Amino acid sequence: MDTSNILGTDHCGIYCEDREDSLRLYRDILGFRQLFSVDMPAPHNVNLTFIQKENLTIELLTPSGDKRGIIEGAAGTLNHIAIKVQHIDEVVTELFELGYEFENPEAICVPAHGVPPVSIKIAFFRGPGGERIELFEYI
Repeated sequence: MDTSNILGTDHCGIYCEDREDSLRLYRDILGFRQLFSVDMPAPHNVNLTFIQKENLTIELLTPSGDKRGIIEGAAGTLNHIAIKVQHIDEVVTELFELGYEFENPEAICVPAHGVPPVSIKIAFFRGPGGERIELFEYI
């Protein structure tokens, strides 16, 4: 595998039952700044709120309806680890050829959001311990 396409980590995703309670801790107490929020429609039914402090970015995932879909994404409170890549389609193909199964057959485009607006492509797969890993590319 060509490891030069792997650029490092990007963010971690954490489940939160109550977004405002989580923001009180991270934003108001710990000093994270809120970057943006976006509501993902069905089948995800989740609000994503990105916060950042220095080089740590956290994605707070708050279910907006039935929690089963989001909770089944990963066990516990940590939803995923995001790894920043370039040429995501090549990385997905290489990992698939190595036997890793992805949640979606191709990387998904997420439309422009944030400041400045950027679009991303994402793909999720499981690591050897069952951990959920997101490949993440700015496009």
